[in-house]
Amino acid sequence: MKKYINNRLYNTDTAKEVAHWSTEWLTTNDFKYCEETLYLKSTGEYFLHGKGGALSAYSEVIDHASVCGEKIIPLGLEMAMEWAKEKLTADEYNEIFGEITEDTTNTRVTVSLPKNVLDMAKRKSQLTGLNNLSKYVEMLIVNDNKKC
Repeated sequence: MKKYINNRLYNTDTAKEVAHWSTEWLTTNDFKYCEETLYLKSTGEYFLHGKGGALSAYSEVIDHASVCGEKIIPLGLEMAMEWAKEKLTADEYNEIFGEITEDTTNTRVTVSLPKNVLDMAKRKSQLTGLNNLSKYVEMLIVNDNKKC
């Protein structure tokens, strides 16, 4: 699906699918069925593509009747994180946004990397015994600063 919203193009064919959620306990024929997919554009913007039955949040009204429909909803980082906290498991959330820590001095950033580079970084973090990508990147940056 493609849609322009506030002069910005949101395209499910060109954006990266980040996560998916659905009312899997309902069939797609159910009026309350709903599914949502979180996407990340190459610009770093998140958006949600949702679709559902006639009694879902994505229904449309045509000729005074409610029918199934779909929508694209732009999301800021905070809203994407809130959606993920609500809809995904903790492990799925951590895979996308990193582990939530109670340390308020940390700042969350989004970095786009080629899949092979991300896989390499995950493997190296495991080899170092950190088993945490954020801690591994922090270690690399801190050690690099010590060289300067």
